[in-house]
Amino acid sequence: TQAIDSTGAGDCFWAACLYKYLESGRFDRDNLNFACAAASVCVERRGAIPAMPRLEEVINRLKQK
Repeated sequence: TQAIDSTGAGDCFWAACLYKYLESGRFDRDNLNFACAAASVCVERRGAIPAMPRLEEVINRLKQK
């Protein structure tokens, strides 16, 4: 990941954790992997709101591992 701007990365991480928790009803390593993938997409863009990834982007990032 080539970081360009870390603005909003923490918010993105925790929002993704919450999303996965609400989706699955549990908090585990999968939640953290999903959140890390979301934050890694976020830091590749400038700004806060415009940098927030779509669900498909996070899923694609997870598949790149």
